[in-house]
Amino acid sequence: MARLSTTSRAARSATRSRPMLAPRLLVTALFVFGMSGATGALAAPPSNPFAIAPFSLDVTIPLDHRCMGVLPTKSQRIVDPLQLHGLVVWGAEQPIVFCAVDWCEIRNGAYDQMRATVATAAGTVPEAVLLSALHQHDAPVVDTTAGELLAAQGLADELYQAEFFADVLTRLDQAVRDACQSPQTFTHVGIGQAEVVDIASNRRVVEPDGSISFRRGSRSGSDPQLAEADRGLIDPWLRTLSFWDGDRPLAAIHSYATHPMSYYGAGEVSYDFVGIARERR
Repeated sequence: MARLSTTSRAARSATRSRPMLAPRLLVTALFVFGMSGATGALAAPPSNPFAIAPFSLDVTIPLDHRCMGVLPTKSQRIVDPLQLHGLVVWGAEQPIVFCAVDWCEIRNGAYDQMRATVATAAGTVPEAVLLSALHQHDAPVVDTTAGELLAAQGLADELYQAEFFADVLTRLDQAVRDACQSPQTFTHVGIGQAEVVDIASNRRVVEPDGSISFRRGSRSGSDPQLAEADRGLIDPWLRTLSFWDGDRPLAAIHSYATHPMSYYGAGEVSYDFVGIARERR
């Protein structure tokens, strides 16, 4: 079995690193910014069980598709392509898969279907698939259970378009299978973190008179008092989990809890500021 050690290169602004004890601990990492992978592929030698396989997919909704589920406006213009990024990780046990999607929400039956699709393609079980919606707002809410209830009331494809979602599942299955044909051996795992400033805040606000209110919504920048109020209790850290082959970076997963909705309600489909950060990184 290959020996794993740590690297300090986990993030460009990393402030602390610690050892990763075993690949099974990777399942504890949640990510909001998505995954960026290196190009190229190296076959993992049989003697080394530690390998990764990045995969990506365009999951942009078509025009006239519902955004955010309950909004009256449907998609009018594609500002940015919605993306799905994933990473299959092989270690001492069964494969673990991370998968981040530029959609608002993936609910109920749709969540189960996507995890099952990825698990089957990667040769693992759904419980080993960490599926995350990045929660952009001019983006779809996909929920097959709710879709069935709406269809029974004559509102088929009102929440999301079933044909579009079926196509995504088909292409996702193929993307994962293709990625698994070219695993890349990793020798090191890096963990880092950096503080994020002026992005997120707690909805709970301490007013000037000392009272407590929850009037700070998702977009309150037009109210100077709310904008200047203390950010409150939040997790301020962006955390990065990275994979390396010696000194060569292979992939990085970034995690930060936020509510991206720079685009909301106008039908301008976008991966929002978290997608912009991912692309710049």
